[in-house]
Amino acid sequence: LAQLFHATAGRPGASVATNSSTCATNSSTCATKFVHLRNEMGSTKPRTEPLLPVASAAPPHLRSGDDDAEAAAFAVSPVRWYCLFLASLLAGLQGAFWGNFGPISGAVIPYYGWDDGTIAWLNNWGPIAFLLLAAPSAWLMDNAGFKASLVFGAALVFAGAACRLYVAPTEASAVLMHVGQFLNACAGPMAMAIGPPLSATWFAPNERTLSTAIVGAANYGMMVITFAAGPL
Repeated sequence: LAQLFHATAGRPGASVATNSSTCATNSSTCATKFVHLRNEMGSTKPRTEPLLPVASAAPPHLRSGDDDAEAAAFAVSPVRWYCLFLASLLAGLQGAFWGNFGPISGAVIPYYGWDDGTIAWLNNWGPIAFLLLAAPSAWLMDNAGFKASLVFGAALVFAGAACRLYVAPTEASAVLMHVGQFLNACAGPMAMAIGPPLSATWFAPNERTLSTAIVGAANYGMMVITFAAGPL
């Protein structure tokens, strides 16, 4: 029992509840129940999320003393699919943002009076903002949690789209286009990195690969769709 507690004590957000009445000195098994605390993004700050329901007794391989095995049993909520939808929506919209100018540069350049360098710079804001904001975005997701990070990222995408509503061929319009691209780029680290922490928080171990892949495919898939549909 002490070994089981030691194996799980180092895991953030996890605690072990044992029923001493089920333990016997001459028995090789002990019915141990595990409670997994849904701790958003692994943060150590207090959360308002409830405890996941108590899982069933420890699996047989744990009862035999396998300290390296997974110690916690996860109970998942149907809400996880709604969270996955929201994360995928943010990732998809942020990715689709980049397909506005490059695929239709033949029509954009003469209308705005731009050149190929301007089109390239509009797309360069993506990697530039990612390099600048990757670490702050990771800190935000770790400390503010899933909901706040998602809302903040969606607000950046919305603000970036609003900046591009003014489409007159003027210098002010060009500046607003760059501002809009940069604001959308600021949401990139969250849109592209929110999949793994979302999966770790809301999904069972056997579902995490699928949920992470869906968020990633939403971002890059919408880029592909907009680049293919733009010239049409």
